Amino acid sequence: MTNNGAGAATAPSDLQIVISSGSGSSTTHLIKPKDSSLHKKYTFFVRVEASGGSFGWFGPYSLDVGCTPSSVSFVDNPEYITSVLLNVGDDVTDTYIFKAPTASRSWCIIMKNEIVNPDGTPWTSSN
Repeated sequence: MTNNGAGAATAPSDLQIVISSGSGSSTTHLIKPKDSSLHKKYTFFVRVEASGGSFGWFGPYSLDVGCTPSSVSFVDNPEYITSVLLNVGDDVTDTYIFKAPTASRSWCIIMKNEIVNPDGTPWTSSN
């Protein structure tokens, strides 16, 4: 987003200015993505220019929209039991019932859970 010193501002092509108020050094801008359904991290700078041609740059600033890798973390479900002691011959039915982890942002729906090897490759029963 840029400010030309007179209160007018422009935003990068995928961001838009929603509200501009005030003028000169008291100008405020609210920016948001043009498409808020995208899970995306926007990085932008602000360039301020004063009469006479002097200017300054501020930023970078980040706007995380949705469930981006830099804005969401996951933690184990506290109900998931990770260690079970069994004796030889014990019934193993329902020994490990995977309880989905919890996302740090409640609106980030977990879409997939899969068992993988430590290197991230798909796990098979022969591994």
